[in-house]
Amino acid sequence: MDQLQKIRELTPLFQGTILSNLNRIEVALTEIIAVDITDNPEKIENRVEFFKYFEDMTLERKIELVKIILDINYPSISQGFADYAELNDLRNLRNKIAHNYVAYEANSNKTKAYLLLESPIIKKKIKLSEKQMRGFMKKSEKVVKDTTFIHKSVGQLNQLMF
Repeated sequence: MDQLQKIRELTPLFQGTILSNLNRIEVALTEIIAVDITDNPEKIENRVEFFKYFEDMTLERKIELVKIILDINYPSISQGFADYAELNDLRNLRNKIAHNYVAYEANSNKTKAYLLLESPIIKKKIKLSEKQMRGFMKKSEKVVKDTTFIHKSVGQLNQLMF
């Protein structure tokens, strides 16, 4: 199988993995915010109202808010999650996947190929190799794992089972 075919077959898995993992992360961050602002964490089942409120808040703002919440209220947890850069890198990638066209590029013998995420309006494209795509998927799994740990830790400190 040539490299172009590999890239084409990997693309839906890459897109799905990044979008799905960022969705999982966003839900966890929203629950951390909900736990922090509710006056009675035992009634967190009312969090549907919080989700409605935070639905329009961007992921970037949720990351910033959770960082503040962790730094102030859970400093021991915050120290274990110091790499917000990875989360922001994935957020940026998710936005590029969601808001750009997909195209492919390969050399003439198809031994080198790339996924292109193109924005026709601003004439900008991102070029990703198979190795980069797999690296981003692996990074997204790590960030999900880290976020899940923080989510569960905040829940346990508030006697909640997330």
